[in-house]
Amino acid sequence: MPDPLTVHSLTVDLAGTPVLESVTFSLRPGTLTTLLGPSGVGKTTLLRALLGLIPYRGNVEHARLGYLPQRPTLLPWRTVWGNITLLVEARGEPVDPDRVDALLDLLDLRGMEHRYPGTLSGGEARRGALARTLLAGGDVFLLDEPMAGLDYLNRLRIWTYFRRALRGRTVLLVTHDVEEALREADRILVLSGSPARLVMDVEVRSQDPAALKRQLLERLGVVG
Repeated sequence: MPDPLTVHSLTVDLAGTPVLESVTFSLRPGTLTTLLGPSGVGKTTLLRALLGLIPYRGNVEHARLGYLPQRPTLLPWRTVWGNITLLVEARGEPVDPDRVDALLDLLDLRGMEHRYPGTLSGGEARRGALARTLLAGGDVFLLDEPMAGLDYLNRLRIWTYFRRALRGRTVLLVTHDVEEALREADRILVLSGSPARLVMDVEVRSQDPAALKRQLLERLGVVG
């Protein structure tokens, strides 16, 4: 099976300023890869390039992409059900209610389908946003810091749902949280520098966790 996402020598300049330089990697099917790097290094810029939202140089080949932005962005005038079905309806496609029901159960949203976003907690809103992304479909799912703004315990709690919903899917998760990367990833890519380059590519399960954590912190310039 070919890799569902392949990136070769991707380079991005914004307003004449180099942001990303010669970024090269590919994702294997059914794996969760984290893109780790400090805030402002260009992680979201990379996702925007993959989605075709900004110009870039280099070569990108991918199957269908699904995207979960950093904020839930649920429409306040639509119910949870209406937000989950939004992207499918926007494409003019019929909504399969059985698939929506399955996602409600999978993400523990059963009983919330007729509520409005203003009545949801931050974690519930993120689960609703993930359900919307999954219903819209994709062969590769790009997740841009989906736990941003949540406290540590809520992040752990919500990841129990995300982990279950994303099992077996090909995922690129953007984060600046080393602990999150170590806990959730099969593989970690580290983006660093200015312009940013990939400075580390490591399989998590084959490493000693403590030693790997130190290597990651060193690459990120947190420890010397």
